[in-house]
Formats: sequence, structure tokens, C-alpha cells
Amino acid sequence: MQALCAWRAGRPPLRRQSLGGGTMSMPVIPRFLASLAVMMCLHLPAASRALAQRADAGWQPAPLRAPSWIAPAASSRSTSWSATVRDSTRIPRTYWLEGAGIVGALSGLFGVYLGVDLCDNTEGCHSPVPGALAGLVIVGVVGFGVGALIGGQFPES
Repeated sequence: MQALCAWRAGRPPLRRQSLGGGTMSMPVIPRFLASLAVMMCLHLPAASRALAQRADAGWQPAPLRAPSWIAPAASSRSTSWSATVRDSTRIPRTYWLEGAGIVGALSGLFGVYLGVDLCDNTEGCHSPVPGALAGLVIVGVVGFGVGALIGGQFPES
């Protein structure tokens, strides 16, 4: 790491290089690489010194604790199936299936529309059925997943 910092310190600053067109230049990548080199030269040695000081001081990480919905089963020495079932009933029910059905159906219909529209605008497309089915399946499956994620955020009353 120090060799990289010493190498960069002796080099001239990075400059814009023409890409051959005259008006376009490529300043972003050299600037990114320069900032990455500066970050590595300045921040990593300081972070490694801080970690070394923690290790010398006898620092220990905090003990891990189980989440509250697992704690009763984890605290008892004999874990039985009934304890696991009782803990799993604490997870609230959500509207994930309703969200998946509604958003999946609407997005599937939109996929059918896109499939038919793509066939109408393409030369040599004789039947819109394959495009409509592909749009239904692909866009519908994505909509099903998104709807399940959205509906899973709302607990049932």
C-alpha cells in the first residue's frame, strides 16, 4: 500500500485526454482512479492503526443476541418442535398474496398489450399470440414478485 502511495506522490497530476473526436474528453475515469488512490493512501492506514489500537487495548466485540421472536426457544436448553411452532405464530400475517395477485394481473395485462403492440410494429410478424404470451408470462411474473413485496409490508388486521 505504501508503495502505491509513494509511486502516486512522485507522478504529475492526471490530465484530460482526448478521445480523438476533439470535443469529447475522458476526465471521469482518471479522476475516479486518482480519488481512489488518495482514499487508499489516506484512509486505509488510519483505519488500520485504529484497529491495531483496539486490538492492543483488549477490545472485544459485543456478544450477539438472538432476536426477540427467537429468544424463548433459544433460552431453553431443550428445543422442541412445539416451541418452534409457537414462535412462528408470532409472525404477523400480511397481504402479500393479495398484492401479488393484483399487481401480477395488471402487469400481465400490460405485458400482453406490449407483446401485441411489438408484433403490430414489426415487419414479418404473422401472429401476435407468441408475443402476447411471452409478455404475459415475463411481465406478469415480475409484477407478481413486486406485488408480493409491496403487499407483504401491510399486516392484516
